[in-house]
Amino acid sequence: MDYHRLPNDVALTNLILQNLIRTLLDKGLLSEQDVHDLLSMAAERIDIVGDELTRPAAHAIVRASLLPAILQRQE
Repeated sequence: MDYHRLPNDVALTNLILQNLIRTLLDKGLLSEQDVHDLLSMAAERIDIVGDELTRPAAHAIVRASLLPAILQRQE
């Protein structure tokens, strides 16, 4: 499979990915637990400066930063 790089505009990329996840949640295709589990698995596999995140560190990042940002609702 050929992979393409994400756009250099990190803020725009983040908004698009957040909206994608929120849309999947709204349509009932993912649960909040599914999002938590998927983000945790993805975070555990990130290789930062030659060292993978530890499982507790990955889960802490997901709980403290990613889930609140993704699951917040726009009024």
